[in-house]
Amino acid sequence: DILYDVSILEAIKVTNPKSLETRKINCNKYIYQKYKIDSLQFVKSDLYYASDVSNYGKMYKKVIEKLENVRKTDSIKNLKIKK
Repeated sequence: DILYDVSILEAIKVTNPKSLETRKINCNKYIYQKYKIDSLQFVKSDLYYASDVSNYGKMYKKVIEKLENVRKTDSIKNLKIKK
């Protein structure tokens, strides 16, 4: 779930950075607080998982699948709202 949250926040930074600024959201701080970790733990974990490229790829594939499922669900909800 942490990779999913990081992916969402990175997408927001790219597509609508003002929304994070307006809400005074610090992405790193948000992740650290939500998952009760610090920056060192995050980096160590990321390096650990990244060292196994095959497994890391599988983890990101799951993130992409989750993002796609959320996108599909949102699309269906939007269609229902328009009717």
